[in-house]
Amino acid sequence: MKSQVMLVVLSILSVQLAHAEKAKDLPACANIVKSCEAAGYKPGDHKKTGKGLWVDCVGAIAKGQTVSGVTATQADAQACKDAHKSLKAEKKKK
Repeated sequence: MKSQVMLVVLSILSVQLAHAEKAKDLPACANIVKSCEAAGYKPGDHKKTGKGLWVDCVGAIAKGQTVSGVTATQADAQACKDAHKSLKAEKKKK
């Protein structure tokens, strides 16, 4: 049972890290990620510190919420979401 839980946790962390790298590669997302990281948000820190890069910062901005110390706009969030949709569509074509 413990090994199954650990496997799930490792899978989630690897997906989060992969998303972080992809976001940095997408210019539309890079500003949001950089701003979140500058404010102390890190991949996988959601449960540890409440400052997870995706759950607490990028995700919140994408939902239209403000995040203290982060200067991304809703237009930045929409551009990032659009870029992710385009990337996903391109991958489906391959």
